[in-house]
Amino acid sequence: MKKLFKYTGLITLMCLSFYYTKAVAEFMKNDDAVMKEIENYANTHNKECIEGYMTEEGVVLGITGLVVDTNQSYSAMKGTGFDSSLIKYKESPCVLSLENNKKNYIIGGNPSKKSVSLIINITNGKSINDIISISKNKDVKLNFLIDYRYLENNKELIRELLNNNYDILYKGNNEEELKTFLKNLKNKTFCVYTDNDNILNYCMKKELNTIKANKIYNKNYLSNIKSNLNKGDIIILEESINLKNELGVIINYIKSRGLKIITVTEHLN
Repeated sequence: MKKLFKYTGLITLMCLSFYYTKAVAEFMKNDDAVMKEIENYANTHNKECIEGYMTEEGVVLGITGLVVDTNQSYSAMKGTGFDSSLIKYKESPCVLSLENNKKNYIIGGNPSKKSVSLIINITNGKSINDIISISKNKDVKLNFLIDYRYLENNKELIRELLNNNYDILYKGNNEEELKTFLKNLKNKTFCVYTDNDNILNYCMKKELNTIKANKIYNKNYLSNIKSNLNKGDIIILEESINLKNELGVIINYIKSRGLKIITVTEHLN
């Protein structure tokens, strides 16, 4: 029994010694001049998550932040002194992020990003080459909303769009079509709600995010955008001859408002 108490006491002493040593090391690190400089640097350079918000229609996503990882930065500088080039960062995640909102419709990007996304809803494809040409001349990236049949019949064009960093978005009517679409596309995509309430369930099963655009226009494109444009908008424009004629002016107007026109992927990340 005495031996048991003896060994128990030794183990307890060892544990206390370990925690004491760790506490002293942590205190010394926090009191270290290098650590203090890292913390001062973090105070002026940290960019915390800008959280989004929810409405009855869906979610406006937050913007993931980037903050200084003080422990990793300290380890990188230990023994060399403070050096801002050795600062290590970690993400400051938002609750309302793409990863956490596959069960909800996404209705817009975060307004603080000062950007919008234009989604071209392809109906027959007759104007698509002109639309691509205009976007290249204006140096903006558009998104193209297609169904799997259009994908099947225009694989070379789709490949060109993807190679030029345009986003391809899915519209469809059932889960089998979505499977075929994803099998052919073989890259991350988004679903878009048009008129099928089941689309959210189909896409959620495939771990995809679903967009419910807050503005959809099939005529009077420019006047509608002028009347209703806001930061963070996701706007669907139906392909037509009128859109082809107005697109250049639409892009100029949006830029004149100080907004970037970017892909949905960039807009929502």
